[in-house]
Amino acid sequence: MIRCFVALRANYVDGRAPELRQSDSEEYLKNKLGHDLHKLLDQVKKHYTALDLPEPFPKSVENMIVMLHEADRSGTAFRCAGSLPETKEYVDFPDLATMLDKAYTLLSDVMYYAEDMHDSVPTLDEATDQAY
Repeated sequence: MIRCFVALRANYVDGRAPELRQSDSEEYLKNKLGHDLHKLLDQVKKHYTALDLPEPFPKSVENMIVMLHEADRSGTAFRCAGSLPETKEYVDFPDLATMLDKAYTLLSDVMYYAEDMHDSVPTLDEATDQAY
């Protein structure tokens, strides 16, 4: 999603600003953000806000990501069995799975919404070409 929003900003809002090139670089995403959900959420919201879309970023998705971050600050415990403190090796979380599925669907919808809002508008390059 970060890459999608950075591409939208580069094509429709800010052009090829150096900050944007760094924001979706493999090094930045892996080494600076990693699996830290809080840092990833901050980046998604930063780029979403810069797109100046009429709808705010969904609070329910933000709350879900913050909740997961609070439970797993390293971003690895849910992926590696036995990493959550004071838990059993296997736990069935049907309600959590349902909430995650809904949040993922909403997050996907947010990305498609942002893309659709810009799809009918010329890119900055196209607008520049048309000006000549």
